[in-house]
Amino acid sequence: MAKDKLAIAVALMFLSTTLAACGRSHPPDKSSSATTSPSNSNASTPEEAALRAAQASPFYKQTVRGDVERAGFEIDRAIAAGSRAEWQNAEALLENAKANVDTGLGRDPRYSQKADLEELKGAIDRTIKSIADRSDDASRQLQELRSRIGVLRVQIPDS
Repeated sequence: MAKDKLAIAVALMFLSTTLAACGRSHPPDKSSSATTSPSNSNASTPEEAALRAAQASPFYKQTVRGDVERAGFEIDRAIAAGSRAEWQNAEALLENAKANVDTGLGRDPRYSQKADLEELKGAIDRTIKSIADRSDDASRQLQELRSRIGVLRVQIPDS
């Protein structure tokens, strides 16, 4: 029993010492250099925020990878529109995706990427035609586009 009391006393002393040490910590000095860097500043300009976003995500970059990301986003939106039977909206979104693929082709990608982008463009054209004809195959073709975009995302490096 004495051992239990001793263990409890030691645990309480350790706990009170830890709490006291935590209570004595001070917030960082506002004039320190760590809080004045642009990444820690809450009052950044919209231009700085756009620059950080562009550096962080390939979606915002004006590269072939960015074009593929934007086309993938439009294809995902087209799939969602198709699931809600909003076929005109899905068709318009696929036209946007096709425009992004055209932009990527205009950026002079490597030969293997160029062939894949041209195949994707052809698949988008076929899917647009299926949607315009209200074909039962349109949903499968939309999923195929999603798969093609996934392959391109893996093949095209961030640059």
